[in-house]
Amino acid sequence: MKRRSRSLLTALVTLGAVALTACSGGASDTAGGDSAGADGSAGTINLYAYAVPKPGFDKLIPAFNATDEGKGVAFQPSYGASGDQSRKVKDGAEADFVNFSVEPDITRLVDAGLVDKSWNQDAYNGIPFGSVVTIVVREGNPKNIHDWDDLLRPDVEVVTPNPFSSGSAKWNLLAPYAAKSNGGQDPAAGLDYITSLVNDHVKIQPKSGREASEAFLQGTGDVLLSYENEALFIEGNGDPVEHVTPPTTFKIENPVAVLS
Repeated sequence: MKRRSRSLLTALVTLGAVALTACSGGASDTAGGDSAGADGSAGTINLYAYAVPKPGFDKLIPAFNATDEGKGVAFQPSYGASGDQSRKVKDGAEADFVNFSVEPDITRLVDAGLVDKSWNQDAYNGIPFGSVVTIVVREGNPKNIHDWDDLLRPDVEVVTPNPFSSGSAKWNLLAPYAAKSNGGQDPAAGLDYITSLVNDHVKIQPKSGREASEAFLQGTGDVLLSYENEALFIEGNGDPVEHVTPPTTFKIENPVAVLS
């Protein structure tokens, strides 16, 4: 970032705590987005983020540019699967501000000396927004899906992304694991459930949460595991889907950090 200012990025995080909570979902993953925001006369922020919150940033960046701190600041965004984005930054991609799906993707940058160890010691503990894991079904819920056990019925096919590249995939598996293991008290029961779900019902594992949504909207599967805010986004677009949040699910926390 030209003329890097930690206070400027702190202002962005503060504004984002409001804007991104209300906005999620996205178009397709973008390895390198077009520049956004102002003319860059006050500097450029290189943003690396997971794919789902792109529409939030599309609203946040103009709102930030309308503030005194954001006047003249341009953004160079890159969106993709959280783990892939984190590894790109670790391997040398120029980034000033990151927003990943899971904390280990930030920790990777801390261990590499790119993010300060105190990254989560702010008013938001490094987590300005989040969601919960939910179940997205076809309009009218034709398979009558309401809870985690329903996903193991022989006639149900599930779409969830690949946990090796996607942070949302990790949350999607943690939620039923937590429910079926009674909060970790019976880990064997939780692992048995996950094994059955993945081996018998997950037929495709797209690279990211956004790609998983696109595959589901194109007709693949009976169920999509996703963030609730992603479900609300695609419902708001008029797509023929609805979501069911199980009685026991998992709180999602999506961290942000400024690079040193």
